[in-house]
Amino acid sequence: MLDGVDEMQATLGNPLTECDRQLRTGTLLQQAWIVLSCRLNLWDGGSNALDSFDNYRTLEFSYPQQVEQFIGNWFGYLPSAESQTGQRLCAALGEPGKERIRDLAKNPLRLTLLCFNWYLGEGKLPETKARLYEQFVADFYEWKKGQFTTTGEQRKRLNAALGELARDAIDKEATRFRLRQDFVCEYLGEPDDADSLFGLALRFGWLNKVGVDGENPRKGVYAFFHPTFQEYFAALAIDDWHYFLNHIPENPSHPDASYVPGR
Repeated sequence: MLDGVDEMQATLGNPLTECDRQLRTGTLLQQAWIVLSCRLNLWDGGSNALDSFDNYRTLEFSYPQQVEQFIGNWFGYLPSAESQTGQRLCAALGEPGKERIRDLAKNPLRLTLLCFNWYLGEGKLPETKARLYEQFVADFYEWKKGQFTTTGEQRKRLNAALGELARDAIDKEATRFRLRQDFVCEYLGEPDDADSLFGLALRFGWLNKVGVDGENPRKGVYAFFHPTFQEYFAALAIDDWHYFLNHIPENPSHPDASYVPGR
């Protein structure tokens, strides 16, 4: 069982290529049944060396049955006193006005993060999707704390740079969620530099290599951990509504004025 292959560190190529090499050259491995899990953006990105595998994809949970079952199982592994914590989360999701949060919680990853956040003691659901993702980002850093240490200043700089990268990728790139290496370097620096934000983003898993550049196979193509996190970081980098609209106060009818969202 190879769980989380997309987080594997590969010396050359991407993790799927490295897995294929080891499976084909390992005598005993060739006789074994292999089950692996991998995020979709890596599995579908570029050429997949493991083309002989049967594919199964995670579906969204149904609400309330599967969502509440997942919450019960998640908190069920904790001391018995925590079972009521899970019940309170189920009750909070069922409250009026939480329809958007309930829809987001159908995704297994987001529901896992939501359970983790609730366990840490929030005790209440956020009112907006933005607030929910703010909590998710904080929890994600907490999750990774055991793997390597970073300072608050490093995380702040990384979040700001990821925001600018995400915003301009969505606004300018022909393929908004597949980012060429040179494009990423403009915002995060070179991945091999000692203090590189690019390298830090890769270690955290905010960015993952999903293929190679068709025009230059020596350069990689990257994607955010999940498109919704890219959209969240992009939103953080926009602090003025004029980014979307070109408002000319003294002459709103001017030909250069624009009141159509999106540029």
